[in-house]
Amino acid sequence: MCEVHDRVEAGGLDCWPDTALKAALLAIEASRGRCDAAQALVLAELVRRGRAPEAMFGSKVSSRDAQRRTKTAIALGDGSLPGAAAALAAGEASFEHVAALAAVKDRLPDGAAQSLLPLAATLPPDKFARAVQRAAIPTAETAEGSTGTTARGGRWFRFGFDGYEGTIVLNGLEA
Repeated sequence: MCEVHDRVEAGGLDCWPDTALKAALLAIEASRGRCDAAQALVLAELVRRGRAPEAMFGSKVSSRDAQRRTKTAIALGDGSLPGAAAALAAGEASFEHVAALAAVKDRLPDGAAQSLLPLAATLPPDKFARAVQRAAIPTAETAEGSTGTTARGGRWFRFGFDGYEGTIVLNGLEA
């Protein structure tokens, strides 16, 4: 993989035929998959040791992305996504594909992750994430709502819902 990086960094891309550019693009993407798989192994080991890897990223990535990478690494390391680590390392699935599976792994029926993984080779990550969401078992609604009247006689409402990434609170005020 390093030879592709070296050739690209050496310049002269304007002289490369389209087939060579496509081959380089695919090789770099495969290299990215190997890097993501290696990072997942390191993150899973840090978590196993009781460390908080999110803090170790510093300012390189957002805290949300660091948490997502860590959650995905844990899912790859604990065996709850069989075949996903190998698919990531082989370039058959991208990190985004595997992260979509990791996000809902607790809501997937038995064997669903293995049956969904081959779709990563043909679907872009956003469509794959939608397919994973469709396969997931829906969560029970845990909504709480309240209404009231303001001092001026207006009405208000508050609605909280424990959604996909935490609590979503909607507030409304009728003037």
